[in-house]
Amino acid sequence: MWHYASTPEGDDPRGVLGRDSFAPLIGDRVQVQANLSRPGYAYIIAFRPDGVADLCFPNDEDTVPPLTDAPRYPPAGSTRAYGLREGTGLWAIAVVAAAEPLPAYRQWLAGRTPNWKRQACPPGSVWWYDGADVDALIKGSRTKRGKDEELTGPAAAVRSLGRWLEQTPDATVGVLGFGVRTRN
Repeated sequence: MWHYASTPEGDDPRGVLGRDSFAPLIGDRVQVQANLSRPGYAYIIAFRPDGVADLCFPNDEDTVPPLTDAPRYPPAGSTRAYGLREGTGLWAIAVVAAAEPLPAYRQWLAGRTPNWKRQACPPGSVWWYDGADVDALIKGSRTKRGKDEELTGPAAAVRSLGRWLEQTPDATVGVLGFGVRTRN
């Protein structure tokens, strides 16, 4: 996920969130692309701090996801991006991918309530859930935990969201959670 800082001169590319960039601010923008190991069907969903789950790919909630190995928002060739405007705190961008066709998002979501709510988040915090573990992505460092320690706070929220998304039969899930803070 590429992070663009909003500046008076225009968008300033900051690099990949969780690798090059760690502290997006309200009003910054992101572009998302997932690279699947083989062609499949996928959703990209933004989970905002206002509690909304916003479908990014495909572009319409009534569209069945197409077969692709690189789902993305915005579509290739577009100069658009997803604005981080709906509040400070924990955001998450999730990819749900499957080898077999997925239904349209509205149909997939029917009767399901996303496991997502407002969560405070320290600045500079980025977490990656890969379907097995949650790792804190810290500039120049790796996560260290003692044996049998339970995750709490934003890390637990990212893991919980990932596990909820994994209820999709035969799906593979990845979730990038990150804190957005106010501008000074």
